[in-house]
Amino acid sequence: MNRLPDWQSRLADAIRAASERPFSYGGHDCCLAVCDCVLAETGIDLADDIRGYCGKSEAVAVLKRYGGVAGLCETKAKIHRLAEVPPLQAQRGDVVITLERGRDTLGIVDLGGRVTLSAAAPKGWGERPLREASRAWRIG
Repeated sequence: MNRLPDWQSRLADAIRAASERPFSYGGHDCCLAVCDCVLAETGIDLADDIRGYCGKSEAVAVLKRYGGVAGLCETKAKIHRLAEVPPLQAQRGDVVITLERGRDTLGIVDLGGRVTLSAAAPKGWGERPLREASRAWRIG
């Protein structure tokens, strides 16, 4: 998976647009929001086969099918040949897992090594330091 030539500005635009959207399962949750960022970076939709679920119960069913957030990431990484890297080596645009409210949640590494998370705030995205990431995958 390769990044587009203008991936940095595309990623910034995706994060900016996401920051204005409220959290909603199947609309703007951690999985879809991060996949939207990867789509902006690469032109490839990692969520092409899971989009369309609505509400918390359907989101839980999707994650259960994959064995949770980590299982979903592992499956997508294998399909798209994404290398897992130590979390502290994750770079801008890479996908990470952090713990939020006792659950695994997806985030994307932004400028300054911050992890942006759609699940961290009721409206838009919150941030966590990269050191809180438990796993990471290189995009590009």
